[in-house]
Amino acid sequence: LELLKQADPNVQIGVTATGQQVINTSGELHLERCLRDLRTTFAPGIDFKVSEPLIGFLETIVPQLNRAKQAEMDAEKDRAKKNNEEDGEGLTAEDAWERKKQTEEKTK
Repeated sequence: LELLKQADPNVQIGVTATGQQVINTSGELHLERCLRDLRTTFAPGIDFKVSEPLIGFLETIVPQLNRAKQAEMDAEKDRAKKNNEEDGEGLTAEDAWERKKQTEEKTK
C-alpha cells in the first residue's frame, strides 16, 4: 500500500478502528485502477478482499435567489445572447453575461 501511495499522490491510505486498510481515491475509476496496480505491480500474489466502495456525496449550499432576481438574471442572459447573435462576436451567452458583470463591477 505504501508503494501505491508513493506512486500515486492522489491516494490516501488509512486504517479503521477494526484494523481494516482503507484506500481513499478520487473516484470509482481511480479506485479500480489502484486495485489493478496493487494486484499486478505492487502486491502480485497477495490475496486481499475488497469491499464495496463507500462513495462520499458532497454538496455545496448556496443562498437561494428570490424568483424576481432569478427572472431578471435569466432575462439579462437572454438579452445578452440575442445581442451577441446580432453582433456576430461568437461569444456564448455565459461569456456575454460574465463580460457584462465584469463591466458593471468596474464601474462601481
